[in-house]
Amino acid sequence: MNLNDTIINLKQLVMLLEPVPVFNITLPENYFIRSFKNGDEPAWENIVLNSFGYECDFNKTMRGDACFKNENVFFVCFGETPVGTASAWEVGYWSDALGAGTGYLHMVAVLPEHRGKKLGYAVSTAAVNEMAKRGDHRAVLQTDEFRKSAIKTYFEMGFAPFIVNEFNRAGWDKK
Repeated sequence: MNLNDTIINLKQLVMLLEPVPVFNITLPENYFIRSFKNGDEPAWENIVLNSFGYECDFNKTMRGDACFKNENVFFVCFGETPVGTASAWEVGYWSDALGAGTGYLHMVAVLPEHRGKKLGYAVSTAAVNEMAKRGDHRAVLQTDEFRKSAIKTYFEMGFAPFIVNEFNRAGWDKK
């Protein structure tokens, strides 16, 4: 494994899913999943702001990334309104460290008023299914220690702790 400075200095927990399965997606009534389409930028920014508590510019964070493709960004929608998001990124530093065929589960968020319905699980599985479709063999994600419900979801999906540095080891030791 070739751990570069980005990974060695990472201050988040890391989780790994290998092999990448194909999930069946079940949603509550009136919800569905779709990919990003032009014009969804404000909806994505609203989801991130209300989920994480900080403003995030879609064009800088997502569209400005070399991994961006409409089909890699997913929304779970209530009626026609996006209420959750997750992305299936192809990130160079993880591919360098773990080898080709590594996908990255990125920017998973659900509006607070729609939580508790397994929507984060559903939209994350849509992203992982996209990884499987393009031939990824493993998926990796980064998350924060305090995101307990997200970590529970990732465990339910089959992700496991992946230790890449002492910060990770200490964080998982607390769990």
